[in-house]
Amino acid sequence: MAAQGAVLVTGASGYLGQFVIEDLAAAGYKVGGIYRTGDPLQFDGAVQTFRADLGSGEGLKECLEALGPLAAVVNCAAMAAPAAVEADPEGGRAVNVPAALLDALEQHAQQDGSRPFLVHISTDHVYDGSSGPFYKEGAELRPVNTYGKQKVEGERLVAARWPAHCILRPSIIYGPPPRHPIRRGLFLQFIDSSLEAGKPTTFFSDEWRTPTYVRDLVAAIRALVERGEAALPAGALRVFNVGGPQRINRVDMALAVAKARGYDPSLVLPGSAAAVPRTCATPEDISMDCSKLERELGLKLTPLAEALQQAEGSSGDQGEDNGPGGDEAEWTNTSIPPAALRTITALYQPWRQRCRKTNPPNERLFVRNVSRKYVADSAFKSYIDKGAAAQALQALGCGNLDR
Repeated sequence: MAAQGAVLVTGASGYLGQFVIEDLAAAGYKVGGIYRTGDPLQFDGAVQTFRADLGSGEGLKECLEALGPLAAVVNCAAMAAPAAVEADPEGGRAVNVPAALLDALEQHAQQDGSRPFLVHISTDHVYDGSSGPFYKEGAELRPVNTYGKQKVEGERLVAARWPAHCILRPSIIYGPPPRHPIRRGLFLQFIDSSLEAGKPTTFFSDEWRTPTYVRDLVAAIRALVERGEAALPAGALRVFNVGGPQRINRVDMALAVAKARGYDPSLVLPGSAAAVPRTCATPEDISMDCSKLERELGLKLTPLAEALQQAEGSSGDQGEDNGPGGDEAEWTNTSIPPAALRTITALYQPWRQRCRKTNPPNERLFVRNVSRKYVADSAFKSYIDKGAAAQALQALGCGNLDR
């Protein structure tokens, strides 16, 4: 049963934010999503999206006024690439230390009277990596890079200013592709694309993590949104590690993908992170003990092999058929007009990332499904031609684009 009041999700255009919004909306919550750049995002259910800048606070007041009383806030927004934060520390700090968001929530509470439960997403980079494996939540925080230091500062600010809160520390977040494309590369999809192309690729064998299946993290967030303060025993540390049940390195992860997808494992080449020049320090072993999460929230974390099976079978389109698995040349040899063909080509790779099963090429199925799913989405309007897609549907006899 959805709680009274809306749930605000920041970072709505990011990978995690999209899954959180879809999950909460499916559960019957009224959801507000904040994004900073790009076209407005479209989601199913009672979802409103708002453009706002979490660094400056611009747009936050209007968003909160439109949503009214809040039951919870899920802060997924972050500059999460350590190298990017190292290059732009001020830009990173503006997002990673959520002062403007807390200011806006405080002002909203004074006007509206609601003090929502705040779920703040942090990172395993708060740990230093030298005293692992299996860090517990109470370990000393000694991050080795600017990103980690900013996330520690953000955690402490949230704890000091917003008593009704909980902090989640995920690791490498992986899972199926999101509904809307994102700017930042996804590690699982990078492995998939490299190995599928038959490209020998080097992965680090000397950095250890407990990768986080996105649906496990979403389940933890939902549990906290639903239970709020009741999820936390009195006096308990308001932090949960949210990793997976396995301590692995990137070579292990790539080999697991190769096994699950049937790729050639010899394409996975081990390499040393220590031998690669990098713009910022990275911790060696920040694997986490996540038993507290399982014990206190009653969740069962998903093993990597099982998560890969789920991710492969999940295209984001419940009940849809899978798309084509052949090369582009196998299905583009048709009489589709050139403009329409360019549109389909632009959509083909995102579709293949969603549908990993190898089926006989089927132009009509592909065009029908991607057109219905993507062409109406505003995130794609900047680089595809809706009219050309409609023309493609007509050429293939696939029906109306807006059906």
